[in-house]
Amino acid sequence: MSINNLDYGRGAQPHSAQMINFIYHMEPPELFRQLVYLYVNARRPAYYHPRIRRGRSHAVSSQVEDLFSYFLSINLIGDISYRVDQPLNHGKSQFCPDIALVERCHCQPSIVRHLFDVKTDLGWNRDGLYAFCAQQDEMIRNFQGLELSVTDGTTKERTTVKAAERLQYHVVILSGKNISTDKLSGQLAKVATLDRVHAYVLFPKHHPNYYGPDIEAYIKSVFVNEEDFHKIRSALTTGCSEPASSSAEP
Repeated sequence: MSINNLDYGRGAQPHSAQMINFIYHMEPPELFRQLVYLYVNARRPAYYHPRIRRGRSHAVSSQVEDLFSYFLSINLIGDISYRVDQPLNHGKSQFCPDIALVERCHCQPSIVRHLFDVKTDLGWNRDGLYAFCAQQDEMIRNFQGLELSVTDGTTKERTTVKAAERLQYHVVILSGKNISTDKLSGQLAKVATLDRVHAYVLFPKHHPNYYGPDIEAYIKSVFVNEEDFHKIRSALTTGCSEPASSSAEP
C-alpha cells in the first residue's frame, strides 16, 4: 500500500488537551513496509530514462523522518503538530531534533515535551550510542523550561513554544541489524541509566534496506518489538497534566 493511499483524516480529530491517546491507524508492520519501499525507490533515478542507472542510492534519512512523523501523526489522538528537522532556538543557542512534538493545550504558549531522533540502524556509530544519548541528555537539561523560537520552513513564520521542564528525548533505532546483539544490548543498558533520553529498537531482526527476491514475503516475516512500541505509546500519552515548568525540578 502506498503512503499516498493512506487516509490522512483518520486520527486527526483533536481530543481534550488534557489527554493524548494512541490508537493504531498504521500498524508497525505497515510502517516497516513503507520503510522497505523507501529504500527500493531510493535506488531509482528521480527522473526515469531507460539509459539512466544509479550506482548508489539516494539518501533516505529525510524521508524516514517524514514517514515516522506520519506514523505518529495518524496514531496519536491530540492537538499536536509535528516539526520535522526543526531548529529550536533560544538566543544564540540552537538544537535541531529530527522531530519535535508541539502540543497545543491549556498552557500558553504551546509546549514541547517530546523530541525524537530517528536512526535507521547503528552502523553509523556502533560504539557511540551511549555517548550520543548522554550528550543529548545534557543538552536538553540546558533547554528545559525555556521559551524557544521556531521558524516554519514553508511560510518562514516565527512562533514561540515552551520546552517542558521534563523534556524527553527519544532515540528510535529502526533496525537492530548492522551491529552485534551483545554490543547493541550493552549500549541500550547504559542508555537506560539516563533520566531524559530513551532508546528503542523497533525491528531488531530485520533491516528495511532489503535486496532479496521476494520483498513482500520479507515484509510479512518482520519481527516487531512490541515492547518498545508500547514504551513509546506510554511515553507519549501523558498529555498536559504536567506543567511546563516547575520550581521543584532540579
